[in-house]
Amino acid sequence: RRPSRSGGSSSPAGPHGAWAREQLALHARHGLQAQWFADQEWRVPKAQRREYVLAYQEGALPGHPAEADPVSAVMSARLEIDAEATYDFAVETAGRGTLVIDNRVVVREGRRAPGRRIEGAELLTRGAHDLTFVYRNPGGEADYRVWWRPPGKAWSILPLERLTPTEDPRVGRLLDTLRAAK
Repeated sequence: RRPSRSGGSSSPAGPHGAWAREQLALHARHGLQAQWFADQEWRVPKAQRREYVLAYQEGALPGHPAEADPVSAVMSARLEIDAEATYDFAVETAGRGTLVIDNRVVVREGRRAPGRRIEGAELLTRGAHDLTFVYRNPGGEADYRVWWRPPGKAWSILPLERLTPTEDPRVGRLLDTLRAAK
């Protein structure tokens, strides 16, 4: 076994082994299914991949599909809710972002202004809900964040452990609707 930089063991049995196994398990079960496109009309497929956070900042991952100009994406997951309540959501993006939950638009075409989020709220029952985030960036800085605020809590990026990737068959119909609305 090689010593790690922190002085512990780098083996799975070392001090960070349990954390690493937990993170691998979390990533295996959670995230969003993303379809990336090389245009603004969702017609030229570029990549399909799993995303693990509803946030991205220019230059964070060189080669990431978000770094292209122009680019658009549709990300879908099941959002797990513990208790029925009204939840606040917000989109902050250098391009445009729309958040849809259970086929209802919660945040429409959120666009970032310095220090400003576009917000919406939705009454959600306990259980799993279909979540879709549609992102468009005609060029420039690749940047998006999807926030939430459960009742009585502070704003945070929508947590990975609440999201289970899904191939939502309604995404195709949603894209057709968005194309027609342009």
